[in-house]
Amino acid sequence: SNESASMPVLLSLLPIVGGVGISSMAEASASAIGLAFALGSNVCFSARSIAAKLVGARMGADRMDGANLFVHVNRLGLLLLLPAVALVEGATIAQLAHTLSAEALVKAARLFAFNGTMYYINNQMNFLVLEKVDTLTHGIINCGRRVANIIFAIACFGNRVNMYNGTGITLALTGSFLYIRAKKAEASVKAAAAAAKKAKAN
Repeated sequence: SNESASMPVLLSLLPIVGGVGISSMAEASASAIGLAFALGSNVCFSARSIAAKLVGARMGADRMDGANLFVHVNRLGLLLLLPAVALVEGATIAQLAHTLSAEALVKAARLFAFNGTMYYINNQMNFLVLEKVDTLTHGIINCGRRVANIIFAIACFGNRVNMYNGTGITLALTGSFLYIRAKKAEASVKAAAAAAKKAKAN
């Protein structure tokens, strides 16, 4: 979609990514397998954002906006993943249905529906934000969400702030500040170049 980033912008990503990684190291359940899946999830998240941008640019906002695109992505995802879930987890779900009481099943279904609804809204907002910003900024927002989750856990659940938390959050916030400054400088350079090109054409 003809998006590019300057070297200062790319360099400002290093403290953000490093800060999020260091903060995650403080999690008691952190493991190599969990890290691998988290990295894979972020790669897929970024790939989805890029693909969504390309599809939106190719079809045009008047034919396919972020909200409609997200509906189609979820519809296709459901068709692809539902058979896999039934194959892999079907026996476990059936066993739980026989084991749990009717009251527990209703409670679990309500929590499942609530969680799914909130997750759908979260991803719908992601696509709407993606319409307004470039894919790089969208990825930074996603990283910032993870730092916000850590801060929320510290404030609401009384999780202790250790060296990893403090260092990671400081690095991520510093990187975000540098990213904003670099993006502003990049925008100024592009605006000056566009103005000069326009003046030369006239």
